[in-house]
Amino acid sequence: MHDLVGGVDSSWANATRDRRQEILTMIQRQGKVTIQQLADHFHLSPVSIRKDLEQLEMYTEGQIKRYRGGAVLNPIPLFELDFHVREEELRQEKMAIAEVAAQMVSPGEVVMLSAGTTTTFIARFLAQKGGVTVVTNGINIAAELAGRSQLTVVMIGGLVPEKSYATVGPLAHDYLQRITADIAFIGVAGIDPDVGFTTPYMLEAETYTTMIHTAKKSVVVADHTKLNRRSLSIIAPLLGVNQLIVDNGADTGIVRELQSRGLQLTVASREAEGGETL
Repeated sequence: MHDLVGGVDSSWANATRDRRQEILTMIQRQGKVTIQQLADHFHLSPVSIRKDLEQLEMYTEGQIKRYRGGAVLNPIPLFELDFHVREEELRQEKMAIAEVAAQMVSPGEVVMLSAGTTTTFIARFLAQKGGVTVVTNGINIAAELAGRSQLTVVMIGGLVPEKSYATVGPLAHDYLQRITADIAFIGVAGIDPDVGFTTPYMLEAETYTTMIHTAKKSVVVADHTKLNRRSLSIIAPLLGVNQLIVDNGADTGIVRELQSRGLQLTVASREAEGGETL
């Protein structure tokens, strides 16, 4: 995904980016905004607000739709495929990543799992191992692990966005600040060498940033299609996490670029035990 201000690095660009992220959050929370409402809120001309909405519609993968005089939240965003459909996409690759991730966990540890399909596979491998505490904002993960005799499951409360299995928002943030974990596994929508790790949702980004800060060690798990992509909201800079695990479908050039930036990266393959750490 492109940068919301065209990659211009200046205080003006940062202010514009922050404003557009705030506009998106307003649309997500209210469902609808008008140009006049936004112009009054930000003390800007309707022309400037109209340009903001044009850029948001273009670069948020279908989250919002413009109409004459404002914008609304798209009830069926282009990026939000049905969870079970996404779960089947690149299934073997996600399982390879998950298997390597689960091998990093020792008995007695507290493990954080973000919501997502790859982290769901991690949860299933952890269920086979047992002996750990799983803290998650993934509703489906908590439901799947609930009742397992060898696991302790902690469900993070919060807001559940439409068509989502994740809890996010202030309640999730406040709870996460009260606990700690040995390791956190975070799923992302995009990985860019310059921007870092991203997701389309601002509230989701805030939740996962808090997870990273709370855990002693943070690991991003992502299949190769997430490489060299950007989404709207930044979770962490490239070196803001301890490690990245990808599958062996990753482009070697991109892998080398990430490695050259100092990121510890493990390539997972189901054909081999564990993965290759670069």
